[in-house]
Amino acid sequence: MVIKMNDKRDIKELSKKEKDSLELFNKTKDKLIKKGYTEHDLTANVVKANIYGILLPIPISIILVILYCIFNRFEFEGINMIVFLIINMIIATIIHESIHGITFSLFTKNHLKDIRFGFIVKTLTPYCSCKVPVKKYQYLLGISMPGLTLGILISIISIILGKQIILYSGLFQLFCAGGDMMIIALILKNKSNKKNQLYLDHPTEVGVVLFDK
Repeated sequence: MVIKMNDKRDIKELSKKEKDSLELFNKTKDKLIKKGYTEHDLTANVVKANIYGILLPIPISIILVILYCIFNRFEFEGINMIVFLIINMIIATIIHESIHGITFSLFTKNHLKDIRFGFIVKTLTPYCSCKVPVKKYQYLLGISMPGLTLGILISIISIILGKQIILYSGLFQLFCAGGDMMIIALILKNKSNKKNQLYLDHPTEVGVVLFDK
């Protein structure tokens, strides 16, 4: 799948917090470039990230539902599903971003002080980003952990226990991780073979910037 780069958000749209984060990002970028690193933009705008966030989890979700139906009886639970998803949406979103932050903080010098949490009001999009560059495997682990735990693991548990309401939770969280899947796709699509690779979250766009040399 080819995911094209997109125009950046207008600086006039940014909050003071976002402008401060962008300033810190630019300072870090300048330091890395002075050290001989080359910048590679692996970001997408929020709108397209949300579109890919819907499309990318579909194949995995279909597989999980099929597995559930093979081992358990599937019945549509309309009102229970709706109520549960509303509660899940509020609580699990906070947990989702917290898992990102905690995982990334394991690889940074100042731990949680190097993690930024925020919310884009215009698109109702919560986010968590790492303010310092990390290695490729560290970034991939940090970005994929919520989808692996809250999405895939919870869905597998639902199959084992035969609890359909838990399956709803896992599938919902899998779609919440759709934007993370898009970022993973952008990283894996880039074929940098440089020995030194550092990944730095972009403060105002969905995605990451690769610095290599």
